[in-house]
Amino acid sequence: MALPLSVKVVGDSPLLRLGLEAGITDRSDLQLTPPDGTVAPDVVLWVAAQPLDAQEALRWRSQYPETPILAILSLPQRSQLSMLQTLGIEGAWAISSDFDDLEATLRQIVAGQTRWPLPQDIRSTPVPPLGFFQWLHQSNLVQIDTQLLAIEGQLRHPDWSWLDRTFMMGRRRELKAARVLMDWLWNGGQATPLLALAQPPAPAADPLTLSPTARRIRDRQHLQVLLWDHLTERLQQPLTNLTGRPLELDILRRDRQRELLAIILRRLNDLIADLQFSQLSAEQIVEKLPQLHQDLWQQSLSDFYGRYRDLQIDSTKIELASRLRDEWPRLAPDLAARLHGDRQLLLTLVHGLPVMIDGTAYPLEAPEAQTRLQLLLENLLLRLGNAVIQPLLNCFAEVTAIKQEFYDAQHLSNRELTRFRNQLNWADRWEQLLDTPRSIYESQWPLLYFTAEGIDRCQVYAPREQELQQLSGVQQTITLVLEARDAIAPQVSNLIRWLGSGVVFVLTQLIGRGIGLVGRGVLQGIGNAWQPDRRLKGDR
Repeated sequence: MALPLSVKVVGDSPLLRLGLEAGITDRSDLQLTPPDGTVAPDVVLWVAAQPLDAQEALRWRSQYPETPILAILSLPQRSQLSMLQTLGIEGAWAISSDFDDLEATLRQIVAGQTRWPLPQDIRSTPVPPLGFFQWLHQSNLVQIDTQLLAIEGQLRHPDWSWLDRTFMMGRRRELKAARVLMDWLWNGGQATPLLALAQPPAPAADPLTLSPTARRIRDRQHLQVLLWDHLTERLQQPLTNLTGRPLELDILRRDRQRELLAIILRRLNDLIADLQFSQLSAEQIVEKLPQLHQDLWQQSLSDFYGRYRDLQIDSTKIELASRLRDEWPRLAPDLAARLHGDRQLLLTLVHGLPVMIDGTAYPLEAPEAQTRLQLLLENLLLRLGNAVIQPLLNCFAEVTAIKQEFYDAQHLSNRELTRFRNQLNWADRWEQLLDTPRSIYESQWPLLYFTAEGIDRCQVYAPREQELQQLSGVQQTITLVLEARDAIAPQVSNLIRWLGSGVVFVLTQLIGRGIGLVGRGVLQGIGNAWQPDRRLKGDR
C-alpha cells in the first residue's frame, strides 16, 4: 500500500484553497502538511490567480526549490502552460470536482513526471474545432466546478450559521444537478471528468509577455506583498505611543499589542482576497464599505478575545465576544470618522486603481503611491486595534481576569486604570470639540503610523468641504473663532508693530535725547565745580 502523499496548498484564493483542502482531507491517500511547517511537503498545490502571475510562480519556486509544484488553473491556455514550463513548474491541473484525477496527477508529479494536459492532448489527438454549443457547454462546466470548490471551502468555515449552511448545501445540490443536466444534454449523458482539455489553443505568444491588464494585476499583487512585508517588520519594532495623547492600545501588554495587530492584518488580507474572488466593482465596494468595516472589526475581535470564551462575573456567565460585538452601533460612527483613505486602499489593492494624492493620480509603481498606501494601511490597522479594545474598557475594564490576561503591569491597579480611562475620555472630548473641527477647517486628516521608535501621528491634506458645511454647535463655533482670528490677527499684528515703532521713536528720539541733554548738563556742572580746585592746587 502506497504511503499518503503530504500536500501543501498555497495561493491567493482562500475559498478555493479551503475547497481543495476539504477534498484532500477526505481521501486516505492524501494528507495536508501541518501549518507549523514541521513536515516538508511531497508536493505543493498552487492555486494560481487569473490572469497568471509570473512573479508569484517565481516566489513559490524559490520557496520550494526541491519540491514539485502543481499549478491549479481554472481555464488553462497554451500561453499559460508555456509560461509555467519556462518558470520551472512541474505540471498543471484544471479545476474540477474529480479528485481521483487530482490524486493521480499528484502521484505522477511526485514520481518525477510532468503533466501538461492541454498541449499534450492537442499534439497527440487533434481535436476538431468546437462549435458554439460545445464551447458553451465546457465554459459552463468550468464555472460550475469553480463555484462547487468555493462552496466546499465555505462549508468548512465554523462561523456560518445553520441557516447559511443549509442555504449553501442547497446551492451545492443545485450546481451538481445542473452539471449532470449539462452533460446529459450536450455530452450524451457521459460525465466530463476534466475541463478545458478540448478548449481551442490560444494564439501563440511569448510565454513571458503579459498583457497590460496582467501587468497591472501583477503590480497590484506585488505591491500588496511589499506592504504586508513592511508592516510585518514594523510590528517587531517598539510600539511606544509618541502621539502625545493616550491610545486604547496603550493598556495592552506589548505581546498582546502585536498579536492584535497581526490578527487584524491577517483578517484584512482575507477580506481583500474575498473581494477579489467575488469580483465586486468599485461602486459595489464603496457601497458595502460600512458592512466591510463591521465584518473586519467583528472577526478581529472574535479572534483576539476568543470566539466562544465565557467570562464569569460573580454568578453570571457572559459570552465575551458576543457581548462586545453588541457595542458596534456605538463605535461605528467614531471609527468611520477616523478611517481616512480606507476606500482608496481597498480599491487599489482589489482593482489596481491608481492612488490619488492632492488631486494627482500616481501609478502603483510610483514611490509616492507606495508611501501613501503604507500610511493608510498603518492608520487602518491602528484605528481598528483601538476600536477592538474600546468596548472592553467600556464594559469589563475592572474585571480581574481581564486585567491579568491583557493589561500592562502599569495599569493593573484600580487607580492607574481609572486615571488611564479618564485620560482617554478627556482626549476623546478634546479631539471631538477642538481638534476635529480644526482639522476639517484646515483640510487636514490626522493619521496614525509606525516609526522606528513607536506609534506617531501626522496630518495629510484632504478636501473636507462637505464635512465643514455639516458642522454645528460648538464645533461650528470653533471654526468661526479660527476664521475670526485669521481675519483679525494680521491687522492686530500690524497695529502692534506700528505702536511698537511709535514707542521706540518716543523713547529714543524724544525721551532719550532729553535724558542725554540733562546728563550733559550734569556733567558740565560737575566739571565747572572741579576746575577751581585744580587752579588752587596750581597756585600752591
